[in-house]
Amino acid sequence: MTPREMLMKAFCAGAADLNRRSALLDRINVFPVVDADTGANMSQTLKAGIDAIESGRRDIAADILLGARGNSGVILAQFLVGFLDTLGAGESFDLSDVRKAVSTGRDLAYEAVSDPHEGTMLTVMTVLRDTLNRSAQTFDTSSHTAMENTLAQAVRTTPDLMPRLREAGVVDSGALGFHVFICGLTLALPALDDPAGGIASIEARRTGETVAPMGEIALSIDPGFLASSAADESRLRYCMNVALETTGDPGDNLTTTFESLGASLDIIRRKNLIKLHVHCNDPEAVRSASARFGKVISVDVEDMSEGLVRVKAMSAETSPTARASRPLRVMSDSSMSLSEELAKKHGVDRLENYVSVHGRMVRDGDLDRDALFAKMRDGHIFTTAQTSPEEVRLFLDGQLKEPGNVIYLAVGRPYTGTQELVRGVAAKHPEGERLIILDTSAASGQQGLAVLATAIRAQRENDLNALVEFARDQIKTCVEYLVIDTLKYLSATGRIGKVKAAFAGALGVRPIVGHGANGAITHDKVRSHEAALDKIIDKVSKHPGEGRLMIMLEHTDNLEWVEQVRTRLESTLQEPADFHLCPLSSTSSVHMGPGTWGIAVTRV
Repeated sequence: MTPREMLMKAFCAGAADLNRRSALLDRINVFPVVDADTGANMSQTLKAGIDAIESGRRDIAADILLGARGNSGVILAQFLVGFLDTLGAGESFDLSDVRKAVSTGRDLAYEAVSDPHEGTMLTVMTVLRDTLNRSAQTFDTSSHTAMENTLAQAVRTTPDLMPRLREAGVVDSGALGFHVFICGLTLALPALDDPAGGIASIEARRTGETVAPMGEIALSIDPGFLASSAADESRLRYCMNVALETTGDPGDNLTTTFESLGASLDIIRRKNLIKLHVHCNDPEAVRSASARFGKVISVDVEDMSEGLVRVKAMSAETSPTARASRPLRVMSDSSMSLSEELAKKHGVDRLENYVSVHGRMVRDGDLDRDALFAKMRDGHIFTTAQTSPEEVRLFLDGQLKEPGNVIYLAVGRPYTGTQELVRGVAAKHPEGERLIILDTSAASGQQGLAVLATAIRAQRENDLNALVEFARDQIKTCVEYLVIDTLKYLSATGRIGKVKAAFAGALGVRPIVGHGANGAITHDKVRSHEAALDKIIDKVSKHPGEGRLMIMLEHTDNLEWVEQVRTRLESTLQEPADFHLCPLSSTSSVHMGPGTWGIAVTRV
């Protein structure tokens, strides 16, 4: 594998690490304005590069420039344009070449900003340049680790350089994002001398097995600002990104023109391409001015007042659900199916995972599910991502600030790394011993029903051992039957082979799936939803054990059908049962697709 090929893999690894932390970056975004979009903008900018790499295009710098969004994205793009252009299109380079490329990228990034500030990603770029220049000629794994820690410390000091950050109680989100990405990108350096070990390190970063270190950054990522403070800011309303193709050099007229129309101006220039970012109140004036300098290739306009809505939502969610102090509480994660109303009623807080929606990482609970399913039926493919270690720590801080014990009924290990992530954070938390983690070996309704049954019991149980034993019994006895309308979504997200999906689709097969000790299992295969319901009703009516039946009905975009399912169950079962109607978890919905429905059953 050539050095260039390793660099492209490292680029994708760094982007993946940043993407997993995108929501965190949005949460701590206070400069230059509080609009909760730094993570989304940086992720979308890097996605343009990833798309170019995966398509086999050589000039990925042009794609990055055209795909850049927002202050953070444009500054990052200018660094990468300078970095990649300096390295050139050749297959080989060495540490000396990378030093020059980093220095050029750093200088151009400063030039791109009309009013550069220290305490931003520009500061981290400078530290990166200086660290590489001081390094030995052989840049091995230990050198890379030392560099990562140096960059982490540079991010940690950003509040010392910018009073706004210090007042908010956060580090600069753009600086943190650049740190996370560049720690992945520079994994290509130790790979130059140790290709096998280097590629293994790059792959571990891509999959999330390793992450860019936080160091003392973790002490400054809990925002202290209020949504009301953001609302009171004097701000321009629109964030605009414009791509131009010019026939000549517009010189300083470009800067003068757009500074007169707004603020937060960033400009990238590369050959005959120009990308500019500006905050303004009159998008049409910016469009008209852009056309005077050349051919307008693309215009992206975002109403920044929408950022205030996101900020308010984040502010309201930084604390756990308000509830009376109880010695025993139950938490879970958003891989489970459990309606917001039931969760609030029974005091269940959930750790949110994320869905990537056109470059923006959206919390499971914030998704517009109707729009999601409509887009999926139109052919759009979405992906899921677990939360970051920093968000887990903040969540556990909220859970453990109250006295008593918390039982976490976690998503099964085969489905996602969320459980292991929480275990790792809890092991280092000063109050972590008060968190009891139980592996449900499940997700969606089976996990959600076990959580619900345990939460209901917790409201009248004061004996920790008794509640843990009850939860373990629920984990053993809860069963879920999920009916998948089509396998094409599982195929599109890589969960099953495309050949298998096409074969099953051709036969009109609808699998009934559930959960086993090692992941998903198939209960049965049918040709219609009615046939599936007949089989499931038979299984539910024979559910073993003692106690009253508790049944969870799960829907995607088929609520009317699932209500008919409930009617059939109520009229068929020969014993009373408690029914709970819940949306299928967003994580499961993204993978299984619209039309999926399910029934989970237990006894209490």
